[in-house]
Amino acid sequence: MNNAGRAGGYDGGVMDIDALWDEFYERVYHWLYNMVGNAEDARDLANCVFLRAWQRQSRYNTTQGTVCTWLYTISHNIAHSFLRKKRVWTRSLDQITEEGGPSGDDPAVEHEAAAAKEAVWSAVDELPEMESKVMSLHFHDGYTLREVAKILGVCLRTAKFHEARGIVMLREKMARQ
Repeated sequence: MNNAGRAGGYDGGVMDIDALWDEFYERVYHWLYNMVGNAEDARDLANCVFLRAWQRQSRYNTTQGTVCTWLYTISHNIAHSFLRKKRVWTRSLDQITEEGGPSGDDPAVEHEAAAAKEAVWSAVDELPEMESKVMSLHFHDGYTLREVAKILGVCLRTAKFHEARGIVMLREKMARQ
């Protein structure tokens, strides 16, 4: 492992999240994929790992191990929390409708699904501006993250960061409701 691997984008002051992302994202993603068995969940969780690392960089102690070890510890904790929680929505509302979930046969069920979908988009609108824009463009309008980054005039990593942060904030907001 090179010196960047030991330092991992950390110089004792502020972490270089781009350097961490470049060096460790694939390893973290594959480790999480093996834990949760789903590519989309692994991608979301990997984004959460780097968001948490950035938020808690002051807790990293260079004398207690490498940045890689620290990221795997965060990954482990996030994956186990994810697996412990029972997720109410394991599929998107669009998938449920397409797969024969709420249908036109039961107006009450259809109304409940529409109300839940509206509550999610209402919560997205309450997120900070950049997170709301990224989430709306990506999940509502169907743009890829690369297209979202281009539309907003930011780099792809920035769009991914705001998506991950938006997902975390949205999950917290929806859990409180």
